[in-house]
Amino acid sequence: NHDPKHHGNLLNSMWLIAVTFLAIGYGDIVPNTYCGRAICVVSGLTGVSCTATMVAVLARKLELTRAEKHVHNFMMDTQLTKRLKNAAANVLRETWLIYKYTKLVKVVNASKVRTHQRKFLQAIHRQVGLSKTIPFVLVVVSSLRKVKLDQRKLTDNVNAVSDIARLQSSVYDIVNQMLSNQTVLESKFHELDSRVLSLQSQIENLPNVMVSAVNEQNSRLWERLESRVQTQLNSIQKTLPTISVTCPQRQNTV
Repeated sequence: NHDPKHHGNLLNSMWLIAVTFLAIGYGDIVPNTYCGRAICVVSGLTGVSCTATMVAVLARKLELTRAEKHVHNFMMDTQLTKRLKNAAANVLRETWLIYKYTKLVKVVNASKVRTHQRKFLQAIHRQVGLSKTIPFVLVVVSSLRKVKLDQRKLTDNVNAVSDIARLQSSVYDIVNQMLSNQTVLESKFHELDSRVLSLQSQIENLPNVMVSAVNEQNSRLWERLESRVQTQLNSIQKTLPTISVTCPQRQNTV
């Protein structure tokens, strides 16, 4: 403080804390010690955070809820529908009056025609020029209604700051889930690629395997056939009688 004799009491310290906490800063009392300055810094940061929290809470309380927004939009839609119906009725009325004062009378009154033309333009909000056919007027009114409804949908889809933050967090979660799914899909693709390569190598080695299997089968068949033939020959030799043949000796004649 400026003068420890006059300002070194508890009330002045509380005054300094209050002024610093509320971010007013009159400057009539200032801390001199490092401890006092640290306390003032902590008080200022606490006051700023409390003020921001209070403003956020008040804004949240004053903000319309989702149900209130829907009710408000419903009421605005009802009023907009009534206004559009009145505008359409005015357009039809002025169109009929223009047709009446231009086609159904013998003498055309130019002032009345211009008056109704002006009202006709006001009825369609000066979107297009003068029309002479009722279907075109209805198309204009329907297009105007479509524009108004699109504006209402746009205002209905406008979200508050909290809704935007919630939407951002949900989008962030969806993106993270998509990235994780993409990682899993890439790993599955790599595994499938390795399996396809192994299958291709096995298919390439299939002819050699088939040749070796056929050769082995042929060798087994030949062995079985030889064994059977040998057994058959042995059995035939056992069943046949033994025949002895004696050949007479030839005598030499002189």
